[in-house]
Amino acid sequence: MNGVNPNYLAALFLISIIGCTQRDDLTDNIDLHRVILFSKIPLDYRFLQPAAGGKCNFERVTKELNGDYSVVGWAIPSVDAKFVAKTYLISVDSNKSIRFGVTRKQERSDVADHFDNKQLLDVGFLARFKKSDLQSGACISIYQIYNRTMLKCNTNLYIKEDGIEPCP
Repeated sequence: MNGVNPNYLAALFLISIIGCTQRDDLTDNIDLHRVILFSKIPLDYRFLQPAAGGKCNFERVTKELNGDYSVVGWAIPSVDAKFVAKTYLISVDSNKSIRFGVTRKQERSDVADHFDNKQLLDVGFLARFKKSDLQSGACISIYQIYNRTMLKCNTNLYIKEDGIEPCP
């Protein structure tokens, strides 16, 4: 083995004995179901035509034991829609800024049954927020990415210390 650096061989030997592991930069307790809020609309959606419309409902806002919040609801482009939004964005508008995040989609057979339209099955959304992301005075809105537009629902939520109500 002429010409091979002995330090290289020693390092190779140690790696084979000790093993080589790659550590993630993320902590072990990260919750991958939380909404990650961005200071602007995510790049994939910035150039879509904004419009108001659709039907939506925020059904439940739950404050969890650790102070985090969960927001559950549904949004449809119309009662007789042939297809639904591929993505739902949620915005948090506070006195300081407006931030956007992508929600998780959920099946909602109750909504499809209510409107008697089986195309409306995949119209639910779930957004979980860290306590620090959703403070009193914030206004939450939901957007549907639908037919090259970003439909903003007319329904929104205002977070207060003693509950929720429509935004002022």
